[in-house]
Amino acid sequence: MTTDQRQSLLRNPGVRTFLTIWLGQFVSRVGTAMTRFALLIWAYEQTGAVTTVALLGFFGFLPYVLLSPIAGVWVDRLDRRKVMLLADVGSGLITAALLGLYFTGGLAIWHLYAAEMLTATLDAFQGPAFSAASTVLLPKELYGRASGLRSMADDGARILAPFLAGIVMAWVGLSAVLFVDVATFAVAVLTLVVIRVPDIRGRQSEAPHFRREMRVGFDYIRQRSGLLGLTLHFTVVNFFAALTYFGVLPAMILARTGGDEVALGVVQGALGAAGWRCC
Repeated sequence: MTTDQRQSLLRNPGVRTFLTIWLGQFVSRVGTAMTRFALLIWAYEQTGAVTTVALLGFFGFLPYVLLSPIAGVWVDRLDRRKVMLLADVGSGLITAALLGLYFTGGLAIWHLYAAEMLTATLDAFQGPAFSAASTVLLPKELYGRASGLRSMADDGARILAPFLAGIVMAWVGLSAVLFVDVATFAVAVLTLVVIRVPDIRGRQSEAPHFRREMRVGFDYIRQRSGLLGLTLHFTVVNFFAALTYFGVLPAMILARTGGDEVALGVVQGALGAAGWRCC
């Protein structure tokens, strides 16, 4: 792509809006990943049990897996910007609640499980909303680049978060990490407040049938063997990744290193760096 072509794309209002949303979501994801890393360390320090760490990963993925097919249908019925906005506000309130419990000395392990489940539920709606908004804002030739940027934000958060969370925890403590997370949610909310995403929901003579829409989506995938193969492949890969990299691996590293958060941070950062390089 030439310099003139890049400048022309940046003058496109849809591209600028997408990049604004992406920047806010990237900052928010860094804050969320910092909190998850810090709370994982805190939970292990409180119990010394690897099961506690593994359950944090379990509760963080289960709602997302169960709700994603349903969330996709609901997102098509709603204003995508408002869905992302409400998801960010909800996640920020969850972190603020954890911060309040920590300050009052009432933070317990079960609070972390509940927070992971609620945050994963909101993520199940936010992800499809961001993807759907991207297709409205960008021309088709930029869909691949947009997908790469979204993946880069995820992996970039995995690289930066362990390092930043470790520094903040060492200098100030867990409360500072939670406060930073709340601040990053505020950034994401602000970017969504100042932009506009076209609402393409058409006026329909009858309300769409929920189960019929889900069936149409599954039929679309089933009738395209290549897409079905990719879907099954990533389903299997992500399933085992949830069991190992995100469920068992952190607990195993902490158990074998005597709770060394630096070792865990290096491993998680390396995983993120590999994903970043692939993008």
